[in-house]
Amino acid sequence: EIAALKKENQDMRTELLKKRGIIRHKGIYITLANEQPDIAYCSSCYGKDDKLIQMFVYDRDTYCCPICHAYASKG
Repeated sequence: EIAALKKENQDMRTELLKKRGIIRHKGIYITLANEQPDIAYCSSCYGKDDKLIQMFVYDRDTYCCPICHAYASKG
């Protein structure tokens, strides 16, 4: 029963991501389908608190979250 509930929860989260237009990337960041692709949000903060925290460009190929200090490669 617990496994079934976990699966249902994951399916609902996946559907919610699609509705919000959230695109997950290999790095620890997400983007929104209706925004510029170079605006990145922290997937850790989103997963933990359902908040879209915009990451800043740390260097040419890296984003950084101002809240949890996670780093993500753009590639």
